[in-house]
Amino acid sequence: KFDQAVVFYTSALETCGPDYADRHLLLCNRAAARNALSQFELALEDGQKAIEEAPTFVKGYHRSSIALQNLGSALQAIAVCVKGMQRCPAKGSGAEHVLRPQPQA
Repeated sequence: KFDQAVVFYTSALETCGPDYADRHLLLCNRAAARNALSQFELALEDGQKAIEEAPTFVKGYHRSSIALQNLGSALQAIAVCVKGMQRCPAKGSGAEHVLRPQPQA
């Protein structure tokens, strides 16, 4: 089902275009699907684009850090989490929960 999700999010991104206000949500969701499919380089690209488009949206940092961790770049993943917590400091943003480092299996 994740492969279908990537197709649908890609189609939505193409249809909505670059000026769509919630484009970062589509990018984050596609990054999540790509992480689930072990397409970590592509997930990282989507996460980074989401951060560029919405720097205070915590899930862009989360998706990027998961991809980096799975690419073997643990220190970069931690740095992305720290940056996310700095840019999303408001209570209730979820940063304190979403950006908590995840143990590797």
